[in-house]
Amino acid sequence: TYHRMKADGRFLAYLSGYHNTAKTRFLTRLAEGNTIADWQHFGDIDPDGFAILRNLIQKTGLPFQPVYMSTAELLENRNCWKPLTVHDKKKAEQFVKDGIYPEIMQFCLAHDCKLEQEIVGI
Repeated sequence: TYHRMKADGRFLAYLSGYHNTAKTRFLTRLAEGNTIADWQHFGDIDPDGFAILRNLIQKTGLPFQPVYMSTAELLENRNCWKPLTVHDKKKAEQFVKDGIYPEIMQFCLAHDCKLEQEIVGI
């Protein structure tokens, strides 16, 4: 996922899943005194990817927005879909119930699909 992101003059940081206190401090320190226009999160298009995004926003207080995490990317990569697990379905249903990322969660549930990063050769 990360390697497909174009820097285009932006600073990119790879956080690898749920972040810890050190990563929170790093991000909030970056935000101090900077006038960064957009805080973007590019992660897996699945309930856990959106849970990571939500956690990132809650822990840092920064206005992260999902990027490359829409139904358009899901449809573009249909040949790489994986089925949702029972855990995924429960988390997606809770997101919908809570009104959090409902469009993408409803799409994933309706099509029983998700896109996850695969690490090959490790």
